[in-house]
Amino acid sequence: MLIRGWIGGLFVLILASLVGAPAAFAEGGISSGGGDAYAAEFVHIGKEVLNMLQRVPVRGVSRDRFRAVLNGTRVYSQEIVRLDGRELDAVNTPAEHRVVLSRSRWRALRDLPRNKLVLVAHEYFSLMGLDDKNYAYSNAIFSRPGIPTISYTCNLFDDFGPLAKYRLQFLIYKDFYAALIVDDRGMPTDDLGITPVYTYTIHGNPKNLDTLTGEWVVTAPLYFTTRILSLDYSDKVRSGNFRTLDVSSLNPIATKKSSTACKVVRN
Repeated sequence: MLIRGWIGGLFVLILASLVGAPAAFAEGGISSGGGDAYAAEFVHIGKEVLNMLQRVPVRGVSRDRFRAVLNGTRVYSQEIVRLDGRELDAVNTPAEHRVVLSRSRWRALRDLPRNKLVLVAHEYFSLMGLDDKNYAYSNAIFSRPGIPTISYTCNLFDDFGPLAKYRLQFLIYKDFYAALIVDDRGMPTDDLGITPVYTYTIHGNPKNLDTLTGEWVVTAPLYFTTRILSLDYSDKVRSGNFRTLDVSSLNPIATKKSSTACKVVRN
């Protein structure tokens, strides 16, 4: 069920769904469906790679071609992926417009968001026909991230009983972004089967973080509710309460406004 709504002046498209419900299509690409959160996250990161290429063009990489491959590739996942007896992170098949992702290898990257970005870029670059066998393009484009420019750690699940120990963490680096679920030790986890999705509107010069203002909107499907968190983004943003909207997928559809406490760290 698709619901459109305004949040703090930003128009967003909300996918109201259950945890583990089928998500056959993701904006900007295609996942395999069947509640495959791994494939859905892979496709979502592919969209982030496209956003990066649009902001900062790279010699030898066609943005239009990348977009076409992203839109036309179906992504699947399975626990272990092998080719010719070797275990791999993923295998792409250009003739079938398909990527098969290793869930076990993907989980191993859960606290390394930049490595996920490199892997996703590598698979799509290979499908474009670029010679990226040794990650020449993908590693050159995405160097190690270092420390986030801004990090938000939010008590997004405080009122969801057994989920209360988990936090949403949203990290902003110089040229990419990552949304993670972390446990009470601050370690990334996929135990909840939740893949946060985020969108944004930015005002200012994207090459100068100090001039940017805008808003990040992070959505997370929780049981019969989609929770939407609006994170102000400017040089004045500080720790505090941020606007939250719950959209119930039950009939009749209902919405509820609240707020979520977030700790903001600027580096």
